[in-house]
Amino acid sequence: MDHKALILKEVEENELYVLTLTKGHCDTAIVWGNVHLYLGIPNTIVAALAGASALSSFSNSSLIAGILSIIASILAAVSTFLNPSDRAKSHFKASNEFERLYNTTGASTKIRCTH
Repeated sequence: MDHKALILKEVEENELYVLTLTKGHCDTAIVWGNVHLYLGIPNTIVAALAGASALSSFSNSSLIAGILSIIASILAAVSTFLNPSDRAKSHFKASNEFERLYNTTGASTKIRCTH
């Protein structure tokens, strides 16, 4: 194999690597976006139920309100600690940057191969 063929082979392998990173970051961003929803929606519901229980007059309403408040606090703490929204944004950004790199190198390889 001559040097030009080796260089083109290396560029093609790097393009595949960059494409894989693009897809991986995109998939990871989607997962973190879902984690954001899976923590946020139940937290909102539990917090609303805790408030409603605290204001209701049925027996054990304060106990139920206390338990729901603790659950809402735990969900909020986990969501704050994991920060899934920022993680999703950062993976989407990385995916877009790798895609831009892939498009740039792909175009340059096609130009080189046609000459």
